[in-house]
Amino acid sequence: RIALLGTRQKIAADVAVDMPQTEMPDGAVILFTNVNSGNEARYFHQVIGQQDIVRTALLAMTRPRYRPAAIPYRHIAIHVRGGDFGMPADVGKLTQGATNQRLPVSWFGEMLAGFRSRLGHDAPAIIYSDCSDEEIAPLLAMPNVARSRHRESVTDMLAMSGADVQISSGSGFSRWGAYLGSVPRICFPGQRHIRIFGDQTNPVDLEPEAMDATELSDDFVSLCNNRLIAPMNQQDN
Repeated sequence: RIALLGTRQKIAADVAVDMPQTEMPDGAVILFTNVNSGNEARYFHQVIGQQDIVRTALLAMTRPRYRPAAIPYRHIAIHVRGGDFGMPADVGKLTQGATNQRLPVSWFGEMLAGFRSRLGHDAPAIIYSDCSDEEIAPLLAMPNVARSRHRESVTDMLAMSGADVQISSGSGFSRWGAYLGSVPRICFPGQRHIRIFGDQTNPVDLEPEAMDATELSDDFVSLCNNRLIAPMNQQDN
């Protein structure tokens, strides 16, 4: 890494985005500058539709001990982001697109219960979170719900990509987990932020925003149910 940074030509990502491939110097290092918000809005469109390539590259650079074992059953991933995300003083700010904010734990529980009711069965769910057990106790108390105990973020991200449906936080971690596995996701109103599937051609919205499960379309629920009941060796559509 040090050798590359010290010897190769460096180009800012904002410049490289608009540079024709024929003008890109061989071996150039593209520099991405982190900002407080809007990183994915600036760059994510460059990788839409390339998730197989990105996933393969990410797995190749991840040490074997951090690659998650395949989960041997169909399931719903629930990502509850805590950490440095603050509690919003007004939930209405979330629906207006506020970033870096925690979503109410009650929403995840109510969405899971309502979604299962629409499915007609208690599909298994796995919680991925940096919150304490106490903070997500209502979710852990629900039937057929387990918590991921991985200690490394990349392990959870890759594990989330193996889910069949995701109940998403407003975090980029949710979006990347869903992106890597082309996983349909349910978003809190105002918290989808960007579409990981881009300008999708699928007639079913694969990233609906919904306050409760009654707002999800029948087609979306049917698509998710087909994924959840499919044999494990069957290729997802």
